[in-house]
Amino acid sequence: MNYTSFAKDIILKFLQEAFSQEEFYESDANLIEKLEDLNQQRSGALNPLDGDDPQLTNDFLWSENQDETGIFIADSWTENMERPEPRPALILTRGDIRWMNSTIDQLQSQSFGTGARTYSDLLQSDLTVNCFSREGLEAELLGNIVFQSLQFFAKVIRERTKVFEVNSVVLGREALVQSDSKIDLTVVPVGIGILWQDRWKLRIPGEIINQIEVNLKSQGNVRQAVKVCPVKLDG
Repeated sequence: MNYTSFAKDIILKFLQEAFSQEEFYESDANLIEKLEDLNQQRSGALNPLDGDDPQLTNDFLWSENQDETGIFIADSWTENMERPEPRPALILTRGDIRWMNSTIDQLQSQSFGTGARTYSDLLQSDLTVNCFSREGLEAELLGNIVFQSLQFFAKVIRERTKVFEVNSVVLGREALVQSDSKIDLTVVPVGIGILWQDRWKLRIPGEIINQIEVNLKSQGNVRQAVKVCPVKLDG
């Protein structure tokens, strides 16, 4: 397993699939209308937020076709200095990967016949989804969508992949990225922690038992002793 790409590929595929849906999130305009209706309600009236199903939209429809996509979703991105890209982007970067050392020696099982040992441990990686846009409000909106989606669909991510846990989803503050082009970029980071399990097997070649002694007993008395040697464990 390539640890450096495993966690990133999972989140990239999830974001690409999510943003490829025409109905993905509730627009701010629709939510504002509901809040205005709520303010106009008298006390004791029904909450309009608990009424009909929300009207979903997607202004950032993703496509594999780079000329048609409304948003770039990748693990790398190069800014064109001569022709600034007006479309927003979600760029995924990986942080540290660490073993959790959940047990003393990570030993899960051992074969008596071959001596092969199976080990298992958890790994954790910190990832950041950087939401880039030419407009600050748009970057904030993208950050909010990603922040909510990773939390709401954490169970779906776990069920579809080998991920053990999706946690520590954090929405960072907006920042201005200076560039050499005429239009600066605004970025809103969304941090996420991924926890998954891996197993590996080790066998020490040439392990030999020098002697096996078998005692055959009948009614408590030793009848015969058999010595067998040698026995090679690694087949």
